[in-house]
Amino acid sequence: VEVILDTPSNDYTRKLLAAVPRLRISPDASVSSPDNKAHKTGDLKENRYGAPPSFLAARDVCRTFGTSGLPWPFRKVPPVQALDHVSIELKRGSITGIIGESGSGKTTMGRILTGLQTASAGELLINETGFDLSRRGSRNGLLGRVQMIFQDPSTSLNPRMTIGQTLLEAARFAQNRTGDACRREIDRIMDRLGLARSFVSRHPHQLSGGQKQRVCIARALLARPDIIVADEPTSALDVSVQA
Repeated sequence: VEVILDTPSNDYTRKLLAAVPRLRISPDASVSSPDNKAHKTGDLKENRYGAPPSFLAARDVCRTFGTSGLPWPFRKVPPVQALDHVSIELKRGSITGIIGESGSGKTTMGRILTGLQTASAGELLINETGFDLSRRGSRNGLLGRVQMIFQDPSTSLNPRMTIGQTLLEAARFAQNRTGDACRREIDRIMDRLGLARSFVSRHPHQLSGGQKQRVCIARALLARPDIIVADEPTSALDVSVQA
């Protein structure tokens, strides 16, 4: 094992080892210095993006799952409070990570922000346009503005559609372009994500888990949304692709 790790002979093995994240910080790095304003998170965002602080603002989002629809032995279980007055604000161009243990409501929050699920209560503002997250009709206004990269790519791709059809549908919906222009954009995104162009004629079951995940990422990018909600988007990718 030490020989493989220290002096790998296989090219792919070398690429995997080179892609392992390094957590070392050089001694002269001043990131941790509290007096260095150039390294403060808020200053970096302001200097780089210069956008208003509330491009997206979700306020007091609540979601309770009742037990009325369950078989009668489980109806005595009290309702589950998945989200309890959760609020979040994002700047345009910023990246925010939500950390929590399994079952803490991360995926539920993402599905509510994308309009795939209603909230028990809460409001969403996108560039000062308001949406009542508890009303099913309000979700229609989120279509195209928010896209989600799902945790499980196998269940988020239509098995009856080829990869090309899936990507073309996303490109046409968002870009309002001709077929040729959309196909050129699809080729560009596929090249960027390391997907062979021959994949357009394949169905999801003909791809590996990592390849399907990259297709889902491509679909979200082609839609050109204002916001992308990524639910563990690299969990199905190997280390070299994650890097």
